[in-house]
Amino acid sequence: MPKIVPPLTSVQINRLKKPGWHAVGGVAGLALQIREPSQPEASPSRSWILRVIVGGKRQVVGLGSYPQVGLADAREQAKVIAAEARDGINPLIKKRQARSAAIAAASARKT
Repeated sequence: MPKIVPPLTSVQINRLKKPGWHAVGGVAGLALQIREPSQPEASPSRSWILRVIVGGKRQVVGLGSYPQVGLADAREQAKVIAAEARDGINPLIKKRQARSAAIAAASARKT
């Protein structure tokens, strides 16, 4: 049985300092990844990560960096992506297709 994490608040997320993946609750598989800073005086980098299973394989999807993507936005994106993953849509392939379409549209606008 999976471990159920109580939803964390923004204040609790701001207080997280230890490097690693921290489950934030609210959506299964949503975590805040905190990485070691590259320089001693720099602040650690933080990003939202969603782990979902598609076609029997685990996919790790990045949702953006914290605080550019807030807690509420990360939970909302995670709910949408998790629902699509349950329907069999691979979020990484969908992301790549959207990026390719944006690049094609940008190149079509060039003169």
